Amino acid sequence: MSHRSVVFDDIDAGFKIAEWSDVNYDPLHDSVCASLRGTEVLGGMIYKDFQDGHCCTMHVGSSHPNFCTKEFLWSIFYYPFVLRRCKVVFGTLPSYNLHALKVDLKLGFKEVARVPNGFANGDLVVLAMYKDECRYLDIAMRRKF
Repeated sequence: MSHRSVVFDDIDAGFKIAEWSDVNYDPLHDSVCASLRGTEVLGGMIYKDFQDGHCCTMHVGSSHPNFCTKEFLWSIFYYPFVLRRCKVVFGTLPSYNLHALKVDLKLGFKEVARVPNGFANGDLVVLAMYKDECRYLDIAMRRKF
């Protein structure tokens, strides 16, 4: 079994994650956090729409169901909350994506808005997580960042 690692702003990984998450990726404006096994991209996060240390949006995509380790969870929240000094991160998804909604709520996101008919087959759900409510920033790292 190959070594697992977390990398930031790998452009090739960004395009793979964008394809899996059905979101546009612009390497000049967006940031990426990817989970790798060896050189294989397992999944990751695309960060968009940074607003001067206030907020950003997060979009997840993966090709493997178990791509998310504790180290990766710490990394995906450390980046916007600590390195980019965001106070809140947002996620959007269609209301019919019940699996993603369940996972996001379990991670600690809270539904803050719902736009009726925001998608052809359902509502647009807006989720938010505030820095002071993020439990993953306290996870001890096994190795230095």
